[in-house]
Amino acid sequence: MAIWIDPPSWHAHGRLWSHLISDTSYDELHEFAARAGIPARGYDGDHFDIPEASYAAVVEAGARATGGKDLARRLRDSGLRFQKRKGERPLAAYRNVLPGVDVEHTLHLVASSLATPDDLTVAAVVFVSDAEGAVLLVRTVVREAWGAPAGGRELPETVLECATRETREESGLALDPAALRPCGYERVSFDAGPAGRWPHRRNYVACFATAIEEDRESAEDAGRLLRLIGIEEWAATPAADLPAGIRRLLEIARALATGPKMLLLDEPAAGLNATETHELVNTLYRVRDRGITVLIVEHDMGLVMEVSDEIVVIDRGRKIAEGPPRMIQKDPAVIAAYLGEEEPDE
Repeated sequence: MAIWIDPPSWHAHGRLWSHLISDTSYDELHEFAARAGIPARGYDGDHFDIPEASYAAVVEAGARATGGKDLARRLRDSGLRFQKRKGERPLAAYRNVLPGVDVEHTLHLVASSLATPDDLTVAAVVFVSDAEGAVLLVRTVVREAWGAPAGGRELPETVLECATRETREESGLALDPAALRPCGYERVSFDAGPAGRWPHRRNYVACFATAIEEDRESAEDAGRLLRLIGIEEWAATPAADLPAGIRRLLEIARALATGPKMLLLDEPAAGLNATETHELVNTLYRVRDRGITVLIVEHDMGLVMEVSDEIVVIDRGRKIAEGPPRMIQKDPAVIAAYLGEEEPDE
């Protein structure tokens, strides 16, 4: 466990420079730099650049002097070497920080305009901003925190196809792949080979950036959808501040924004009161009237009977009936399982 520095022998900007490293951890290196008064701007991924004039003071502060080849060997053997290509800028490096990964690994964050190695790229992230600098953030069932649209690659899709698919699935925003530019990547490297969901010893998560201009046509489409769903009066209200019933209708509007031929809804009436359920029924009628097929999984039998043309009834994983609502209402198996037997008159 030590901090090492090589002789000032590297020429740059008209001066000679040394490299300062830790053979233990990035944290140790940054802690030493802070104590020694070394500016943070001198950090370059896995080392600090030290000007010749500061060499003696850094050694006096506790850094051990060694030759350039020995320093490079120690950095390589420690697993802390930050590999980068020409023109790339290291942003951060961490050891053993991925949740749920209990094997030795390194995470590097790199700013880069270069494409990641295609055969080692396992996922993509897309940073979308608008003309005012606002950034698109999403929150999914997989990731508890808010973040940019992102997800794993589904071969044989390309990295760009992965990026645009994840953005569309998580936000409803359809991006032109040609508008995406590489802005960096995450590199996850494992000391002993592939681990868990990471298929390679060295894995890349490609990061892309794009800026979208105000799209008057899209804004008009959004307005038409809000009117179709019946919530145009809420257009200026943040989604988080909407009542539960209105928020459910907004979710349907977002799904319709993708232009589907079929809309799949899983228990859309769950948690809604009678008034909100009535509004949902009216919305489903309007969606159907636009020629869009609606497939609903729902336990609210009143809603199902009211809006459906055809019903499939499943009880404990087994189909027990299929047909139009009038037939389903009279089916003995359905009555026993869901509707209940009528009480005989006394």
